[in-house]
Amino acid sequence: MQLAAQPGWNGTSQVFVHTPSGALVSQAQITSSLAVDIDDGDEVTIVLVGGGLTQVFSNVGIERGDVIEVSAEPVGTLVATTVAVDMPSVPGATMWEVGTSYDTNAGAVASSVTTNVPPGTTAMPIIATAYDDTGALAMFAETSAPITGGQAPAVTLHDQIGFRSITVDTTGLPTGATQADVSPYGVVFLGDAALELTQLGTDSIVPIGFGDYISIAATAFGTAETVTAGQVGAGMPTDTVSIDLSAPDLPQISALALSPSQASWTLAGGASYDYISVDLWASSNTSYTYTVMAPAGTSALPFMQLPAELAPPPFDSFSVAATEISNVEGYADALRDPDALFRGGSFEVRSASVPVTDVVRR
Repeated sequence: MQLAAQPGWNGTSQVFVHTPSGALVSQAQITSSLAVDIDDGDEVTIVLVGGGLTQVFSNVGIERGDVIEVSAEPVGTLVATTVAVDMPSVPGATMWEVGTSYDTNAGAVASSVTTNVPPGTTAMPIIATAYDDTGALAMFAETSAPITGGQAPAVTLHDQIGFRSITVDTTGLPTGATQADVSPYGVVFLGDAALELTQLGTDSIVPIGFGDYISIAATAFGTAETVTAGQVGAGMPTDTVSIDLSAPDLPQISALALSPSQASWTLAGGASYDYISVDLWASSNTSYTYTVMAPAGTSALPFMQLPAELAPPPFDSFSVAATEISNVEGYADALRDPDALFRGGSFEVRSASVPVTDVVRR
C-alpha cells in the first residue's frame, strides 16, 4: 500500500483487508507505505478521515504483489478564499477567465477569484485569458502565483504566454445525445496541479509552452449514460482534435440496483478495457464517500464490513463507470499507477448513474 499525502492533508488513514465476501481479515494504520498480507482475490480498503470527511476507497480482486496507491487530499479542509487578482493591462479586454487548481472563474477586467484552497496555502498555479467580444486577446500564466495578505490575498499576473485556438470535433454520440449535449474541455497538467482551460463556443483556447501535458476531451450526456473520451499529450495538439464518443471498447451499463449487502448492475458488449469503478453515496450524509475499483467485467460488489465508527450510512444512489486508458495495461497496472492517464495516451469512460428516487432495491 502506498499513501500519497498531498499538501494540507492532516487526517488519519487505515487499511483493511477483506475476503471476497466482505468479511474483515485485518486492519492497520498507514502513514506512507505499508505491506499487508493478502490471499489472491482479497479486497483491500483504505479509509481516510480528515476535515470532517470520511473517504473510503476499496479495491477488489487483489492479487499477491499488487501495489495500490491512494492520494490523500485535504478535500474536507479546503477553505473558500477570495483571491484578488491584479490583471495586466490588455487594451480592449472586456472579460477575463481565470483558472486555478480548484476553480474556474469568469469576470470583468477588474476581477477577483473565489477559490477553495487548503489552509496555509501560500502559492498556486494560475492561468488567465483576456477576451473582447470577438475572442481571446492574451493569455497569462504563473506556475506558482504567491498568495499573501490574510483575508484578501493578492495575486499579480505578469508572465504572458502564447496561445491558439483549436477545434474539437466529436463523433459517435451516445443514444439520445445531440451536439448540444456535448461539452468539450481542456486541462493543463503542471506537476501535481491541474488547471482547466478556457472554452469559447466550439473552439478551445490552449496555451503554447506552458505545463507538462494538455488533455483535450469531451463529455456527452445521453438518455441512459454519460460518455467521456479524450487524449493527453505533451506539447500542442493539432488544429482539430477528433474525439470518438462511441466508446467501442466499453460495455453498456444498465439495471443498477442496491441491496443492504451489495451493489449490482448489468454489462453488455464491449471489448478490452482496464477497470470498473463505483461511487456510492447517501443523500442524507454528504460527509461520507465510498469508491470501489474492480477488474473489468465485475457486475456486483458486496459492501465491506468496517468497524462501527467507520461504517457507512445507508446508500441510496450510485454510479458505475467502465474505463479504458491506452497506456495502462489492465487492472493491476491501474492500481499501481493512478496518474498514468495524465502522462499521455487516449482514454474513454462510459458511466451510468441512478437518481435517488429511481434506485431499485432487491
